[in-house]
Amino acid sequence: PREGEEFTVVYDPSDVTNFGIGQRIGAASESSASDPVERLERATALRDRGVLSADEFEKLKRTILGS
Repeated sequence: PREGEEFTVVYDPSDVTNFGIGQRIGAASESSASDPVERLERATALRDRGVLSADEFEKLKRTILGS
């Protein structure tokens, strides 16, 4: 990261030392940002690392799938 760049950050509100830094905002290509498979893979990785709870993952999955 460089000064002035913006990144997505996901954290556990009950333990702010448990966090993950995602892609640089604006760095993703248009197709990858809208590709539901890629978005689900990223969400699954966050869940597997413990960044997202099972409930948060399910909500995000429903959002990605549009249901």
